[in-house]
Amino acid sequence: MNILKPEELSVAGLARWGIFGVNGAGKTFFLSTIPPTIPTLVVSCDEENTDILRGLKHVRVAKVTRWDDLRTILTYLRGEKNPFKLVAFDTWSRQQVLAMNQITGYEPRSMEEAEKYIARIPATPKGYDNWQQIGALSAEWMRYFMRLPIHVLFLMQEERRDPKDNVQDG
Repeated sequence: MNILKPEELSVAGLARWGIFGVNGAGKTFFLSTIPPTIPTLVVSCDEENTDILRGLKHVRVAKVTRWDDLRTILTYLRGEKNPFKLVAFDTWSRQQVLAMNQITGYEPRSMEEAEKYIARIPATPKGYDNWQQIGALSAEWMRYFMRLPIHVLFLMQEERRDPKDNVQDG
């Protein structure tokens, strides 16, 4: 067993935050308040609005649309040329949707394809095993990012469903 003093860990003194709020609560606005002394990479799922971050010279945004995009970002952040001191996920909840797509094998290539998918696939993956895989994949990758020698911030939001949508789980 390798027993270390807390200050000997590679992530010693680095923040690991999780912020939860409903859509519109100000999570992305919070990102805009990060001081300019902290070069920040915001990993944004395709649907998130990052307009509030425009004009911030210390912020860069990586838009992701597939789970494998996270591998590219992780590799970059592990590299010696990584200029960022903070990686923020806006939102990790949307990243979990990418995990679901990864597990179910869905990768949209066009709007027409996405519309067909929405019409034929149930609202949720069938069975406990699929959900367990999605949770395990998401948790494993959270740990990969938390091992980076930079600050890590996970913004999360509730995925609300209106019962009036009459979505049938299959």
